[in-house]
Amino acid sequence: CHTMQSPDIESLLKSAVSSHQAGRLDAAEKGYQSVLAIAADHPHALNLFGVLQHQRRRNSEALQLIDRAIALSPESWEFFCNRSLVLHALGRGDEAIASLREVTGKTGEAGPSLELAFLLEDAGRKEEAVEVLTRLLENKPGEDRAWSRLGSLLHGLGRLDEAERACRKACELAPSRPEVFNNLSSVQRLAGRLEDAESSARQAIAVRRDFASGWDNLGQALMAGGDIPGMFEAFKMAAVLRHPVEGPMPPRPKPRLARLRHDREQIEYLIEAGLLDRSFKACAQALQAICQRAPLDGDQLNPGVQIFPAEQEHLARYYNRMLVNQPVPAISGGALNPDLDMEAIQRTFLDREAPYVVVDDFLKPTAIEHLYRYGMCSTVFFKEYNNGYLTTKMTDGFYSDLLVQMVQEIPERLPGIFADSTLKEAWIFKCDSRMKALDTHADFAAVNVNIWLTPDAANADPESGGLTIFDKAAPEDWSFESYNSRSDMIAQYLEESGAAARHVHYRHNRALIFRSSLFHRSEAIHFNDGYRNRRQNLTLLYGHRQ
Repeated sequence: CHTMQSPDIESLLKSAVSSHQAGRLDAAEKGYQSVLAIAADHPHALNLFGVLQHQRRRNSEALQLIDRAIALSPESWEFFCNRSLVLHALGRGDEAIASLREVTGKTGEAGPSLELAFLLEDAGRKEEAVEVLTRLLENKPGEDRAWSRLGSLLHGLGRLDEAERACRKACELAPSRPEVFNNLSSVQRLAGRLEDAESSARQAIAVRRDFASGWDNLGQALMAGGDIPGMFEAFKMAAVLRHPVEGPMPPRPKPRLARLRHDREQIEYLIEAGLLDRSFKACAQALQAICQRAPLDGDQLNPGVQIFPAEQEHLARYYNRMLVNQPVPAISGGALNPDLDMEAIQRTFLDREAPYVVVDDFLKPTAIEHLYRYGMCSTVFFKEYNNGYLTTKMTDGFYSDLLVQMVQEIPERLPGIFADSTLKEAWIFKCDSRMKALDTHADFAAVNVNIWLTPDAANADPESGGLTIFDKAAPEDWSFESYNSRSDMIAQYLEESGAAARHVHYRHNRALIFRSSLFHRSEAIHFNDGYRNRRQNLTLLYGHRQ
């Protein structure tokens, strides 16, 4: 077995690790292979090569490499931690937990216990994870990572006083780590101490200005306190940090075909509009080639597509980057149509047992045009769904002065519907008519506002493209997962309860305002081909589920 390193091996390994840490996985792989070609039984090279394979989702190969490393160096507890991650990724979570329990009994190091607590939490065994961390802290009371993790676990269990004590201890021990102040902020926000939550989030940002999660938490605290402009500014900062214009392209899973097709169309549109320079044409051409080779067999309407190394350079220029975030000014005198009968709108909503109201020409023409153009131009649609939808949310950089104006103006003009409910979420969905619409679900708020943005000329079938809303709400004892994504449970419930459906077809500048707990789904979509014809809808969620 390998017992000593030559200078060449040492240099090769150091170079490979440097490439690995910088995200240059191809170079790192070649480096580890070079080390192993000289010293096939080099345990650290085997372990790190296994980690790299795990990052590339080649977990069977990763497990073989790390098992070899452990056989050569069984005292290296770090190898066992990496092995547990691979087993977890392979769906062998019980094995991973058992393996780490054995290691924690043999070493006083914190790493295995921290990893074991993570796996137990992921398996839903939070109380056991608390026990593991408590035992660790009895032996290592100065382990700040354990206090921080314990605080997060207790937070999730609703034990807020204990959680705050643990988080404060982590802050005392590690004042240079922004995440410990961020965890404290989350606990304080859940406890309703919003000024403290804001202060702790600002401390996290003071420690590290580029800490995106700190800006997120600050936004959440400001939103809970009703500071809508401040919330949007904080979320925008988080998005700018996560989606920089320049920098290395991070490792990522296979993007889906619908996302790649959208991005090609958007790039071409932005070049034509003068918002991207013509050098981005190479990106569009690369995307065209990728889309043409994508598999389209069976039910795989939106498959993941492997990106070859030679294509990465082109895609790295735009993928998940906020290259354009179209400025949209607020509108003088308000964004809503001044001719709307607000009293009649509120009466219609409140007089229904299943509250909803349809409002045509909801926004001023300038406002709806600006929102539609924002969705066309802004490269902030980072989230992709299996059914072909793309979305941008506030934490993705969905922001404009018009949006800030609207989300405050709507509840102010319709107080009978919204009462004191404040904004909880905002997004734009953009979809490809070749894909399946959203399934039946309910949302996690009190009131939904849905506004359709794309001009009617794009809709090939005016008797479709909107929403079907049912007169039955999600049962109060259902979990979020049950009422938001369990289509089998929902279908059975709607059938057994004799739910009636109302079809609200797509119309440009039509708003559908309804109680968020009512089950609803998208109608079939038959929009014309072409980027300008993609169906866009703006959704605003207000208040807490009732």
